[in-house]
Amino acid sequence: MNGGMGQRAGRRQRLVSGQPEIIAPGVELYRLSDQALLSPPGVVAVQLLRLNPGRVDLRLVLAQDTVLGLETVPDMARRSEATAAINATERHPRTVIGTSGDGRIWLIAVDGRDKALSLGMSFAELQNLVTRVGLVDALNLDGGGSTTMVVRGVVVNHPSDATGPRKVSDAIVVRAR
Repeated sequence: MNGGMGQRAGRRQRLVSGQPEIIAPGVELYRLSDQALLSPPGVVAVQLLRLNPGRVDLRLVLAQDTVLGLETVPDMARRSEATAAINATERHPRTVIGTSGDGRIWLIAVDGRDKALSLGMSFAELQNLVTRVGLVDALNLDGGGSTTMVVRGVVVNHPSDATGPRKVSDAIVVRAR
């Protein structure tokens, strides 16, 4: 995981409205493009999956070919604190998982690093987004070039790496029951 945006969000006007794309029973896809999400305003593209926990299973999937790292957990924690302080105010692609007051689970992918499509978000802008979506708990996951949302085998966001989606060591997989 990247960063530390575990938070309890307050009440605000809900951001997500309109008709979602129904992916499967209990899985809905929303797409947002709202310049007001950024301060100062700018282009941004956000994909949100809303999950009904009674209709889906979530699994954390780890790559089978991972290589053991050379850092200890305390080393990574010290390094990530310094990195989080630097990346907190800069706009980057972001990935979030959270829950809303009604118990639904949300997966959010914020595109970034593309001036024409989406600038990304700072942590403050991301906190504003999760509050406006109506999340009561949220956790910032690995972002940057790793931010990728795949629905039915198709990438639905715009990963920031020039080569497309990057290889990663883990993923959250959603399957309808």
